[in-house]
Amino acid sequence: MNIKDKVFSFVFGSLVVVFGIFLLLDQLDIPFIDEFFNPWYTIIFLFLACMFLSLGIIKKAPIHYVLSMFFASLYLVISLTAKVEGLTFWKIMFIIPMFVGIGVIIGDLVCKWTSKALRIGLIITMFSAIILVSSILDVWTLIVP
Repeated sequence: MNIKDKVFSFVFGSLVVVFGIFLLLDQLDIPFIDEFFNPWYTIIFLFLACMFLSLGIIKKAPIHYVLSMFFASLYLVISLTAKVEGLTFWKIMFIIPMFVGIGVIIGDLVCKWTSKALRIGLIITMFSAIILVSSILDVWTLIVP
C-alpha cells in the first residue's frame, strides 16, 4: 500500500470521527453547535469540502482544491440564507463562482496547474465579487454595465 493511500485513509477516518462527534453534539443540544449546522445537511457539504481539501494536499491534484471550495461555498450559501433574514439565494449565489475562482488560484499556486489558471481564477473571483456586492446592495444598474 502506498504511503499516500495510508495518509488518505487516516485523514478520512479522522474526518469521519470528527464529524461524527459534531453530529453527536448537535443531537445532544449542546449550545452553539446547532448554529453551525442549522439545516442538518450542511455538515455533509463541510465533510466533502474537508475531504477534497485533504485529497488535494495529499495527491497534489488541483481539481480537488476547486471541488473543496465549491462545497465550502455551498455550505456558506445555504447557511447564510437560513440564518440571515432578507438574504435570498439569488442575492448571494455569486459566492459559488467566487469560491471556485479561489480554488483555481489555490490549485495553481500549490500545484502549478497551467500557465493561465491563475489569470482565469483571478478574473472569475474579481467578476463574481463585483457582481456579488452589486446584487447585495441592489445597485445593478450602476455597477454591472
